Amino acid sequence: MILRGLHLLWSCVFATAAALGQDANELQNRLAAGKTAYERQDYNTAERIFRGVLATTPQAFVPNEFLGLTLSSKGNPRGATRYFRAAVNLDPRSAVAHVNLGTNLAQLREDASAESEFRKALKIDPRDYQANNNLGQLLLRRGKAADGLQYLETAQQLRPGEYSNSYDLAVAELAVGRLREAEARIKSMLAKTPQGELHGLLGKVYEKQGKYELAVRELETAARLDPNEDSIFEYGAEFLRHGTPEPAVQTMQQGVRLFPRSWKLHVGLGLALNQNEEPDGAAQELCAAVDLAPSDPRTYSFLASVNPSPGEAMKASLLRFERYANQQPRNAQALYYYALYLWSNAGGADPAAKVENLLRRALELQPNLAKAHLQLGIAYSRQSKDALAGREYGLAIENDPTLALAHFRLGELLVRTGQSESGKRELEIWKALRDEQKKREEGERARLLQFIYSPASKPDATP
Repeated sequence: MILRGLHLLWSCVFATAAALGQDANELQNRLAAGKTAYERQDYNTAERIFRGVLATTPQAFVPNEFLGLTLSSKGNPRGATRYFRAAVNLDPRSAVAHVNLGTNLAQLREDASAESEFRKALKIDPRDYQANNNLGQLLLRRGKAADGLQYLETAQQLRPGEYSNSYDLAVAELAVGRLREAEARIKSMLAKTPQGELHGLLGKVYEKQGKYELAVRELETAARLDPNEDSIFEYGAEFLRHGTPEPAVQTMQQGVRLFPRSWKLHVGLGLALNQNEEPDGAAQELCAAVDLAPSDPRTYSFLASVNPSPGEAMKASLLRFERYANQQPRNAQALYYYALYLWSNAGGADPAAKVENLLRRALELQPNLAKAHLQLGIAYSRQSKDALAGREYGLAIENDPTLALAHFRLGELLVRTGQSESGKRELEIWKALRDEQKKREEGERARLLQFIYSPASKPDATP
């Protein structure tokens, strides 16, 4: 989102001087010097000048607005807020002031307050380009593409062909399923500006349209023209979406070499290696991703889906899960993952007591955690505690009827304990669920990829 420029406020200078009973020329000269310093990006000088003006005229609209712009440009949006708010309070009928405050709040991720300011600006001037564009951008970022579309379209009518707005509008059209409009818009933009990000966005449109080969071509072009984390990840992810892991591995490996501290590329490579039946390599990459973002819960869920062989990769994974559980002792998922990997890495040891304790603690925190009930049932079965095992399998099914392994374990237990008919019914359910497993796994793979990367609007220009 872009802040409104200083020149749009310049007409207020004389009115400010007159209202304060000051010499207009003197005030104009001081503000002109600040404006010149701002425009040549000498923000320290601009800040000094505007603070000097405010020292003698603290209730003046223009220097408050100017100082807010200067501090924002210096990368201090938190400090700028005070002055943008002061400007709005001094002139609540200024659409410019509301737009700049809204943009500032959006930068601070105070989205609800930002939306309110943009809407106030539009009440004052419904044809304000920046208010329409920034509100549309904000709603798109908040996952409300359908709501944001009308404002982006209005902005497009006000400034046809504006690149940033056109890009955001195409993203919104893609999000709401207006694929033909998005495709036509992007192709028109490419004819004028052959940017890598436009090829990437067109690739996503083709993917939605089911045109896999065209999607790959466009995403490859994007990664070649503009090799950044997002473009390389999206190119590799396209192979993963369609079950072709080898080129996905090659693409993600190239990305990791270029961006060794990229969380998403390490995750992408881990998922690609796992799909390519290389679980040890997958675990190593996901452990690297954990180390880059140790508090991000997503990485642990990816790592938990990998089954490395006993050895270094297994030990490395267990170490991460142990650390996660110790750091977040009231996180049910963290305790569950640690228990799961303790069993996997047991070797000749018997960690049953520790595993049971972890699973019970997880279920105390989250009683509906179906997989924890399943694992606790398996732990009881290994100790021949059939009644306790049967209860846990039942609770697992109650909380997640699609959990195939729970039906299988319960079915086996019932048959073994003389309840053949009930056991056979559970085993039939298991078979039906097993047949659906491939479809569910494909859907889960797509969900994971979307979880790592969601299309965002065009990055903001520097004010």
